[in-house]
Amino acid sequence: MSLHDFITAHRAELIESCRLKAAQRRAQAWVPAHAQGVSGFLDQLVGVLSRLPAAAGLDQSPAGVASAQTEIIRTAASHGAFLLSHGYSIDQVVHEYGDVCQSITGAAITLGVRLTTDEFRILNRCLDDAIAEAVTAHSALGVRQAIDRERHLASRLEVLADDCERVAMIAVQAHAAIMTGKVGMSGATGALLGHSLNELLFLAEQARLPADDARLRAEKE
Repeated sequence: MSLHDFITAHRAELIESCRLKAAQRRAQAWVPAHAQGVSGFLDQLVGVLSRLPAAAGLDQSPAGVASAQTEIIRTAASHGAFLLSHGYSIDQVVHEYGDVCQSITGAAITLGVRLTTDEFRILNRCLDDAIAEAVTAHSALGVRQAIDRERHLASRLEVLADDCERVAMIAVQAHAAIMTGKVGMSGATGALLGHSLNELLFLAEQARLPADDARLRAEKE
């Protein structure tokens, strides 16, 4: 039995094997996207293997093999970015593809299916390409998200600084008016000074909160 026939015949068992391996290791739950990622890779791997002539090595692979490998790379990049968006680490991305390799080779040994040298090389090449692209996409998206967070924080701090400056100027002017001796602390100017100082304290408290918490608190008030 060829490797692509073996994968096609035992596709459901291979996916279940990956799920069990992930359950033993991963804190996050196995979600439908994991099954889709594994099943998609298996289907694409079958596409690569089915295009490989029985006696051909990697260097003599037909154009169809290259096209199928390109699809594996594209899908892996999308899957890596998806996993990051759902809180999965780079290690978990790599382990997911490692589970596929272990499941295929383990099941083949158990069932007495012998992989040819070319099939094993194709399997490893596709896994390497998928891991590399998934990790690259995962890392690139992580960098973009970090930059976005920094920009958001910088914008928030700029607004906060403007608010502090505005309130501080009101407090300074109220204090200056009181210091002339023409208005007292018990009047409206004194009340304005007290209100400005309280608002400065509020702004200082907001600066210590995460951006989302600060926004929600401000909306409630």
